Amino acid sequence: GEEPKTLIDIGANEGDFSKAAKFYFPNIKIYQFDINNNTGLWNENTKLKFYKSSDESMQSTLFQPTHFKPNTLVETDVKRFDSLKIPIKRPCFVKIDVEGAEYQVLEGFGERLDEVDVLQIEEVFSDFFKKRIKLSRILNLLENHGFRGFQQINITVEGNKLEKCDLIFFK
Repeated sequence: GEEPKTLIDIGANEGDFSKAAKFYFPNIKIYQFDINNNTGLWNENTKLKFYKSSDESMQSTLFQPTHFKPNTLVETDVKRFDSLKIPIKRPCFVKIDVEGAEYQVLEGFGERLDEVDVLQIEEVFSDFFKKRIKLSRILNLLENHGFRGFQQINITVEGNKLEKCDLIFFK
């Protein structure tokens, strides 16, 4: 019932989600992260290989993709969110779209995940990325930080198989 005061847009790409949020909530403070702009998040402060696709229909990722051959492999800096001194005013909404690295990004929030009120993640059910953490571990992590339910939206079905969707978690 309360307007969000902070939006953390992880996997922001061109910032379309943030622009829409700013339109509906003009007073919201927005923090954007996207590995394509050298502002990647992870569960440790380190350098990682980033599999980059020049084909916009394919996802760039920190995990080796199984469904396309990346055009470029680059090394990039990534940070834990909780190592950054970002002030969070509540209610706080976090959107994560990081092509299979959702669990690691959430781990990098540490105890700051307790300051998040609503969380939206994209979940891909196909094995597009090697070593991707399954949804069951994400659910356990979120439950440990007070999230108690979710709503499924933006469902994509290929044939008769669930391909991907967005999950909105709440406390």
